[in-house]
Order: sequence, then C-alpha cells, then structure tokens
Amino acid sequence: MVRPPRELARGRRWHPFWLVAAALAAATPGAFAFTLLSSNQIPFLDVDHAPMGACSTLAYGLTGASGPWAASRGDWCGLGTSSGAIPGNNGGGGVLIAVATGGTVQALPFMASPASIASSATYFADANTHRVLTPCTDQWTIDNAGLVFTHYTPAWHMPSLSAATLAEKQRFFLPATMIQFTVHNTNNTPEDFYFGLPAAATQTSFASGAYQGFVAGEAVLAVPTGSCDLLAGASLTAALNGMSRGFAFHLAVPAGQTRSLTVAVAFYRSAVVDSRISASYYYTSLFSSADSVVQAAFAGFADAQARCQQLASAMANAGLNAYRQFLACHALHSYMANTVCLIDPAGNVYWRVTEGNYNLTFWR
Repeated sequence: MVRPPRELARGRRWHPFWLVAAALAAATPGAFAFTLLSSNQIPFLDVDHAPMGACSTLAYGLTGASGPWAASRGDWCGLGTSSGAIPGNNGGGGVLIAVATGGTVQALPFMASPASIASSATYFADANTHRVLTPCTDQWTIDNAGLVFTHYTPAWHMPSLSAATLAEKQRFFLPATMIQFTVHNTNNTPEDFYFGLPAAATQTSFASGAYQGFVAGEAVLAVPTGSCDLLAGASLTAALNGMSRGFAFHLAVPAGQTRSLTVAVAFYRSAVVDSRISASYYYTSLFSSADSVVQAAFAGFADAQARCQQLASAMANAGLNAYRQFLACHALHSYMANTVCLIDPAGNVYWRVTEGNYNLTFWR
C-alpha cells in the first residue's frame, strides 16, 4: 500500500471524511462547492523524495496544521531511513532552506518556527511560493527572493533484474536523489543561501576528498568540495543564531550575480535490514560504500535530469486532467519511498512494498 498523502493523514489512518472526499473529487469534480486546485496552487504538502528500493526519504513541504490534530509548522519534515514512519512526526523535524540579505533571513516554513532559524527570520510569503510536482521532480520558485530549486528523484525502466546489466542495476537502485539550488541575487548587497537540517550529523569528506558533507545516521548529504561552506556547531549558530543543533551548507552570492549549488542526498546501510533472513539492502551488492554512491550520483546527474524530463513530458501528454496528474505524481513519490529491495547471503533477492505508517513489524 502506498503511504497516504500526509496532509490528509490523521494519526495512522485516513480519516473517513477524506476517503469519501478524495473518491468523490477524483470522480466528479463538480460535486463540491470548493474550487479544485492544481499542483502549482497547493505548494504546502509533504512529498517524499526517495530513491527506489531503499525505504528512505527526505520529506518536506508541509507547513503546519493539517487539521486540528497537527502540531506546528515544519514538524513533519526531515530524513526518514529504513522506516515507514513519517519523518519528524513526533516533533523536532525540519528542513532549512533560507536566504539572508543584510541581516534579515527569509526561509521556507519547514522548521518549527522562524525563531528556530534566527531571531531575524521570517517565512517567505505563501503567495510568493510556487511549486510544480512531476513524476520525478519537485520544482520550487520563490518570487522576490531569486530562489529556484528542483529535487530530482528519477525512476528508471528495468523490465528484468536477471537480464539487466550491472550499469542498469546501479542506475535503477542508486540510493540517492539530487537537489539543485540556484540563487539570483538582484540586490546591490551580498546574499547568503543556507540548506541544512536540524539533525545530529558528522562532517566528513567522500571519494578521496572530491566531495564533502555530512553523515546523519544512514543518510549522507554531500556537495563538490569547495562549492560552498559547511556549517555546524559554533559556525552554524554564528550564522543562524536560532540553530543550536544540526548542520547547513552555506553559499555566498555576490551582489548582482547568480550562484548554484548541487547536493546529493544519499543513503547507505551496510548492516542487516531483515534479521529473519539475514538480508541487507540490494544496493550494497552494487555499491561498496557511501563514497561510491555519492560518486555515482554526481557522475549520473545529467542522465537523471534527462530521465526526469522524459517522464514529466510523458505525464503532460498522458491525457489526464491536472488533478489526476497531480495525484499520480504524488503517488509515485510516495511509492518509491516505500519500496524495499533486499538480498540475502545466498543471493536471493526480495522486493517489498511496505505499508507506510502501518509498517510496525517489518524491521524487527
């Protein structure tokens, strides 16, 4: 079962109202007095950004109250690894995406509060935030801030595992996604861009120093060495005085210039996943370490972008209305986050699709 859209989820089950509403809205748009919205008109909902077969995600997008049971803005965001649980659903989650100009910080509302970023922080105006969801991309544009970014989560075609080449398997099961940020500074003063997480992590380098970043449990966030500054501890708090924990990538953007930053969000777990069959993730048979995953992610980024565009074009030409396109795109993002591919010591391969937040026993 694909994990339900998180903005409609109540605890661990769908509320009956939303089940009926979703069914009626999909079948008969005119049945409601409410105006149905397309993807670009409802930017604030959680979306998984996940590779295939790794049961791991970087989820973000929900701004807060998803009904009277929700806690606060930004709580349901962050990294989820080897789990069907919603990242940050018990509080303490968040994803930092912010631009600072002249001592004033503006951010997307994916943190607990503006004060948890900096004393001068505010959120970008909702009306200035635009989002387009395609099968394998999540595209954001922030008006009046010069910020655009796309999160790429390619889904590849592989009809037969046994007939696939090593390169095809590595491409299909690469446990990584990619984010490309671009900041256009139209001001006459410098700007600072920040991307990070309020999560414990260790700074390190990868691939003999070609890349640098942070390891947070089974997750790795990495950039080409020298492409930006890495902040943690005192340096992070000095830049953003509300962040007493976590890490961030910092990109300086001179006045009147444009700068881009590409980040790999990778996952690697060498330990056994399912002790009942002594099985590990299948990707460990294709990649020897997190270093090799990061290297492959950057090497294949251009191909990943082309694949994502191919699927976006296919969806646009599928003859579906905007509502069904959005539902299909959201479903694929969630599906990928819930896929698990394992291999046991005898070489037997297992494909499983977990049950999202109902997944209570799989990892015992």
